[in-house]
Amino acid sequence: MNTRTIRIVLGVLVAAYALFSGLVGFLNVFLLRIGREPLYLPANMTDFLGVLTSVPWWQFALWPAAIVLYSLAAYRLLTGKTAAAFYGAALLCDLAFLGILKVSGAIHADPKAIDLDYVTAVITLVIGAGIWMTERRRTASPPAQP
Repeated sequence: MNTRTIRIVLGVLVAAYALFSGLVGFLNVFLLRIGREPLYLPANMTDFLGVLTSVPWWQFALWPAAIVLYSLAAYRLLTGKTAAAFYGAALLCDLAFLGILKVSGAIHADPKAIDLDYVTAVITLVIGAGIWMTERRRTASPPAQP
């Protein structure tokens, strides 16, 4: 598989992550914060969105920042430009926001269940490693011609 194909696959994965886990959730939380009805609210999200509406704005700002950075990384992956710095910054924002929620006690996981947040974090780390490897391979100098 060539580098271009790998970058397209990684770009689509990053874009999907930014869109589905970021933009839709962020929009619903924003609507709840300003006193409007959310666009889409599954039954299992009610408690989680309540937690997010109680998080201070400066902490909450990490989430949309991560979404924007993931979107930029996806765009740069799909257009063949370097994306590792944008992806790394997005991942740091994402993990910092998750850490703030975990440390503050705002979210509690069932100890017997696999914590989906950590599974998602591992998947995003693997995608980041894939981005780094493709960009590292691309910037490596070609072998000398005899």
